[in-house]
Amino acid sequence: MASTYNKKLTPPTEEKSKSPDKDARDQCRKVLFVDWSAAKSRFDAAYTTVEDNLDRKQYKICCMVKTSDTLREYRYMDYCVGIGAQVGADIIKKNVEGYNAKKRIWRLL
Repeated sequence: MASTYNKKLTPPTEEKSKSPDKDARDQCRKVLFVDWSAAKSRFDAAYTTVEDNLDRKQYKICCMVKTSDTLREYRYMDYCVGIGAQVGADIIKKNVEGYNAKKRIWRLL
């Protein structure tokens, strides 16, 4: 079945004819043309709205993925800094304990 949406519908001409049948036909054609044009506009607006909503949804998903990747990278950096700080603190703790041990030895002497 062929789609009627893509067909070009031309507005009726304004010429007057002498037959009442043709005038009635032209009048009905005018009404149908206006109704068809309004329906086509509503369809185009609804289609655009659906496309916009899909674009927004895809953008949100993309942003969430990028945000989670960035968060993961920062978390890894924090772990690296935290591990480095922990190692540095352990070294300082050993040095302080060694210094305190030497100090105790000097006190005993």
